[in-house]
Amino acid sequence: MISQSKIEDKRSRILLAARRLFVNQGFHSTPTSAIANEAGVANGTLFHYFKTKESLINTLYKETKENFFSITTAGVEEEKTIKRKVRLLWYNTVKWALNRPMDFLFIQQFSNSPFISKLTQDEVSEHFEFYYNLIDIGKEKETLKDIPTDLMYHLTTYQIYGVINYLFQHSEFQKNTEYLSMAFDFYWDSISKK
Repeated sequence: MISQSKIEDKRSRILLAARRLFVNQGFHSTPTSAIANEAGVANGTLFHYFKTKESLINTLYKETKENFFSITTAGVEEEKTIKRKVRLLWYNTVKWALNRPMDFLFIQQFSNSPFISKLTQDEVSEHFEFYYNLIDIGKEKETLKDIPTDLMYHLTTYQIYGVINYLFQHSEFQKNTEYLSMAFDFYWDSISKK
């Protein structure tokens, strides 16, 4: 009998290989045989865990987004002010991306992909409620600008992604606390009431 840890190890290797290949080659240019080869498993083993390539990418997307949510929101609820909550969320997001660049690139590349099913997108979008609630509370307390919540969410998300992409290109600033503080202050000024 195969142990649970060996089963999880094979599944993890398949997901890691798929993520790396999808990011570097795209979905269509990545055959399942290449994923299996990269993961060090037989092609049949891959299909034992994931019935189709579409099932594989959807599982990978959902698990990556869930990991992203749990890491980036850690400790946010305990913060006392909206600014401190937003600051921790911002720093957690930047740190997550710098520590997991392939996960970040995968999410960025496939967030609007037709290969991610509506069901997967709907399951992942349940996490939006956390962000939307934070924005709504900030607006109620007159800490954040009174613009539509979904617009603020999207604008701020892409602003953080811009900072992360810049830090990928300029690694000398990744641990520069003064630089990161300046980037956060710019971010905060764009959403807060003066």
